[in-house]
Amino acid sequence: KYVIIVLVLLLIPAINMSGITQSRMRKRMAEIGVRKAFGATRSELLTQVLYENLLQTLLGGVLGLFFYLLLSDWLLDTGTASMGIGRTFVNAEMMFNPLIFLYAFLACLALNLLSAGIPAWRASRMRIISALNENVH
Repeated sequence: KYVIIVLVLLLIPAINMSGITQSRMRKRMAEIGVRKAFGATRSELLTQVLYENLLQTLLGGVLGLFFYLLLSDWLLDTGTASMGIGRTFVNAEMMFNPLIFLYAFLACLALNLLSAGIPAWRASRMRIISALNENVH
């Protein structure tokens, strides 16, 4: 039951990311057509798009972890210490589990590969003339 819920919750962002990637591919069709005209193979085009999306995911994960570690004590502070009641019982170490972070990060990477891979695969299969004319269906 929980697996189905998690898959549905992950499927919705994957569809959204796929739409965003498809939109970016439409804007880059002329570039893809020129690269194909100069001899770029389908695998080279696919690898480039997947590499760019992977780099964005890694950057987002590292920045998210950095900002969490930087701001977690401030965000988790309830302000009760200033009222003389005492510190909050939740701290950053209690809220961060490296294994859960790793699983979530790997799930994001998998979703990124799926949501970027399908539009990139479709764009790499277009004919050169269609890509140059931006006749995207």
